[in-house]
Amino acid sequence: MDLSKYNRFNTTAPTFFRLCQTNVAQFLALDNKLSSGNHEEHVLHEIKLEQDNVGLIGIVFAAMCVEAEIYDYAATHLGDRYVKDNLDKLDVIAKWKVIPELVAKASISSGGNAFHYLSDLVKARNRLVHAKSRPLNFDKLPSSNDLRENEAKFRNSVRNSYRAICYLAAEMSVIEQGIVKPFWYVRFDDDDCPPYINVIHAEAKRYATECLTLQSTGVPLA
Repeated sequence: MDLSKYNRFNTTAPTFFRLCQTNVAQFLALDNKLSSGNHEEHVLHEIKLEQDNVGLIGIVFAAMCVEAEIYDYAATHLGDRYVKDNLDKLDVIAKWKVIPELVAKASISSGGNAFHYLSDLVKARNRLVHAKSRPLNFDKLPSSNDLRENEAKFRNSVRNSYRAICYLAAEMSVIEQGIVKPFWYVRFDDDDCPPYINVIHAEAKRYATECLTLQSTGVPLA
């Protein structure tokens, strides 16, 4: 069998994945550190600042990973020229719906967790990339509840950025039965993965099993 078409140059998705994984793991470790006990105000400020930094990096590289991976998958099976002429201008969510259908005759489920986390990731990435300042009204400052809600939303976005990759990998492992599957570098049984990441891996493994069960009963994933 000729495997030459699977050889590609300048594939960046695995690197983006590792950078996302490292920074999300650090974010979760700092989250655990914050909840483990009281900290002096200056220490708390430093921890939160570092956590914000690694969280932002995790989201951005997760978005870069899913974008690069769907291009590599499409170009490998459909050809670079076809992708650039017909698919490249689609947004990343549309690509993850259309391209698996073209290649594997199946698509990720619009009601499934992979699609949900991918959509959340795209929104989080857009909030960062297109962030805009607003006038500050000293007569109506954000309440403590508003600040807590924003903080909780950001924490969820960081976690879900890594979930987006893992759940896409899980569902595509069921859809794509070819030699080279998308996210081949995402290993759910990796004993050397950073701490706090294995919980998300366990979730994604269960999701893959659910997808496989649906497929075996003839229920379409999409």
